[in-house]
Amino acid sequence: MQSFLLPWFAGAFLLGTAACSNSEPDFDAGSFGESPHVFDAQVYFDGGTLDAAEADASPPDAGPVACGFEALGPTNAPRVMLLSHPFSNDVEVPGTEISSRTLQSDLQIVDDGLRLDVGTRVSKLAFVPNGTMAFALGEDGTLVSVRVGGVDDLEVRDRLSLPSASYGDLRVLEDGQTLLIAGANGNPAAGLSTVHVGCDGSLELDQDLFFTLALADAFALSPNGRYVWVSGGQTLFEPIDHDDVRVLERLATGGYSQQGAFDIFTDFMSADSVALSPDGRTLLVPNGLDFSNEANHLAILGVQDATLTSIDRITMNLPDLAHTLFSVDGATIVATLAEPGQVVALSQVDGTWQETSRLRGIGLADQAAHVTRGDLVDYIFVPSTDPTGGANVAILRVMSPGQLAELPQHELGPGFDLLPRAIAITP
Repeated sequence: MQSFLLPWFAGAFLLGTAACSNSEPDFDAGSFGESPHVFDAQVYFDGGTLDAAEADASPPDAGPVACGFEALGPTNAPRVMLLSHPFSNDVEVPGTEISSRTLQSDLQIVDDGLRLDVGTRVSKLAFVPNGTMAFALGEDGTLVSVRVGGVDDLEVRDRLSLPSASYGDLRVLEDGQTLLIAGANGNPAAGLSTVHVGCDGSLELDQDLFFTLALADAFALSPNGRYVWVSGGQTLFEPIDHDDVRVLERLATGGYSQQGAFDIFTDFMSADSVALSPDGRTLLVPNGLDFSNEANHLAILGVQDATLTSIDRITMNLPDLAHTLFSVDGATIVATLAEPGQVVALSQVDGTWQETSRLRGIGLADQAAHVTRGDLVDYIFVPSTDPTGGANVAILRVMSPGQLAELPQHELGPGFDLLPRAIAITP
């Protein structure tokens, strides 16, 4: 089953290999070359000096919204589930299709949708809040907008080529008409891209708002929309930069101002996802890079405005750490482990975060979709490829703090063209 993982992990591996080829002298945690860094066992901070414009920055004014994408639909209405399929039945041809299904409020998943060729091998999927538009992000930086008239009514509306990079994270901002996308690469094309969405699904890359950041992996938005927490930027090749988490403040102009940089992992790191708790006070940063000395560590960090403090670090029994998320009440951390095919839950025990539940047999558990409202609140849907059972969607539920339950899975059927990767569900 390792061959299924290779296509989408190859880019990260090659980037890491390039970084490793540039040997660097040993360094201590307190001082790195000529850049001023302050490190404390409990506090990570390298804020630098902010100019007046940065200090007075305020959250952006969303302004009038013409499309209505920002309005959530009925709480318990049937939802559309989208899956990407990165393989075809011809091993020489990559899969470029997505499929749709209905997720009913009684938890039944009905295969009453269709398959749509979006022309790129999709690594991430996302919906606008009202569910009438979706976006498919290809591994090669192709972004596709898809009109969603219903589970059986999907239509490609536009496509856009992003700067050359390896893309892994995609978020729809609160207005439903702005996308933020992270691209990793060791050149100036890497960083955060901002894309504007028209009511007809048209896509426009805003070159003026591009934020350059090498090896940008993943990011999380603060609940008030003011800050963006970004993992990546660490380069142990020229130009050297040891900081691996940054906080950007969103400006009224729509751009971003860096308010802090933090050295969380002293060795190489890569995060498929980062997660912020619902109250915005705790940030999860996993290191899923196999060849790092801190591989499969989960850093749990306290957030206060633009400052991070160390709360906990889980260093054991999290091989091939991939996706992380919080339960709606923030009392449970859920982490997927891709290669062993497991999902782990952690909760606070005697004041520290500890593993309190683990589910096995969820093959290649790479990504997850989390329902955060209605009757299906705290249900989690994980695309899965089991060695013996084939392709399916695993259905999990957070029962109580730190406790996961697994329900009967939704079978996708036989065939390489049904193997799933990305998933999105109508909010």
